[in-house]
Amino acid sequence: MVKTLLDVIKQVTGELAQNVPTAVLSSQDRGVQQLKALVVAACDELADLHDWQRLTKTYVLTTVPGQAEYVLPSDCLRVIANTQYDRTNTRGLVGTLTNQAWSYLNNAVPGPSTRFRIVGNKIVFFPTPGSTAMTYAFDYITRNYVYDVGLASLKPEFTLDSDLTVYHDRCLINFVKLKFLQEQGMNTMSATENFNISLAAAKSTDTPAPTINLGGPIGDHLLDADNLAPTGWAQ
Repeated sequence: MVKTLLDVIKQVTGELAQNVPTAVLSSQDRGVQQLKALVVAACDELADLHDWQRLTKTYVLTTVPGQAEYVLPSDCLRVIANTQYDRTNTRGLVGTLTNQAWSYLNNAVPGPSTRFRIVGNKIVFFPTPGSTAMTYAFDYITRNYVYDVGLASLKPEFTLDSDLTVYHDRCLINFVKLKFLQEQGMNTMSATENFNISLAAAKSTDTPAPTINLGGPIGDHLLDADNLAPTGWAQ
């Protein structure tokens, strides 16, 4: 997330021994416009390949009495699984349910947990929220991968040559080069290998790796030596 749209295309053209442009969005050169389209295609596909931390957002909604359906955020590309939480009751929401499970549920007696499914670009809760307003939250991946430096915010498409993306520069450059070679019908073996290496590196460094306990998971404790003073507690 350092190189601008213009920088990325300059780097791509330089590495491919093509004419290096001085502008992108205002250029009438068909080759430059093709590269810009390939950058967009690469960005679109990268958004589908990983839950990038720079694209991760949290959505919080307050329920309305008698309303079961709520529209997803307008920039939502996909909802991240197992992030749905009932903040009012401090417990997880159960879902997302399949169509079959939802059909059964609507003919059953409501249980203690709120369940949900995502359909028609809406999140639907069961049972329908009652008179008490509830606060629900979930994480999602935004479709806005372009960063506007002037506005210091994300947007869905390139409008300036100075726009950045949230992606690792080398990964994006290698992907655009691969796509260009594919479009030209040229050998892509080396380009594919380079892209796969840079993609793996970008994904592995996107967020810190979790600590792996070789002794197995640490369980919950009640009253034991891990959470009590070594002496005096039994007196």
